[in-house]
Amino acid sequence: MNDGANVLALHRWTNSGHDLVIIVSLANLDFDAYDLGLPQGGLWYEVLNGDAAAYGGRNNGNGGSVTASE
Repeated sequence: MNDGANVLALHRWTNSGHDLVIIVSLANLDFDAYDLGLPQGGLWYEVLNGDAAAYGGRNNGNGGSVTASE
């Protein structure tokens, strides 16, 4: 949790053991760069982006995925 930026991150697992990371920003701000540790490096897919135009948002996001460093 980052109280100052109103960001919350949760690490969960699916029934098959895959990692699931849920990141929520309650700040109503755009972060141009935000470092967040993920469980492992590689390609991570964005499943839901509440800021997408389909949900009435500003359509900012990660283009559907992000590559995490090792």
